[in-house]
Amino acid sequence: VPQWVEPPHGDTIDINGYCGDLWFGSSSVFCMQRRLPAKVRRNLLKKVMKGPFFVAPFIAMLIKVIIPLVARALDRFARNHGKDCWGPCRCVTFFVARTCALIFSYDGDHVGCL
Repeated sequence: VPQWVEPPHGDTIDINGYCGDLWFGSSSVFCMQRRLPAKVRRNLLKKVMKGPFFVAPFIAMLIKVIIPLVARALDRFARNHGKDCWGPCRCVTFFVARTCALIFSYDGDHVGCL
């Protein structure tokens, strides 16, 4: 891809690079491209990409295992002890408990739960 402005070489960061022609000026991502050398940008990308691939399995486990267990327990608690609640509180509690249990526990095949 042809470059209009030659990026800095080596490991030097050119903080004085002109970015006035960009939409957000010096806050633009394209300005970072002009000011940072390719080696530093690659290292930054490698560090940024590590986070989502590290966290994603734990989030998947949370969605597929832990939330359905909590939703089922909340539904069971609302059915057993919900009659002691005050009227509007009971309606809100039943609605939240049943909706969570329906999405994550009883109809979990469509969400990817176990």
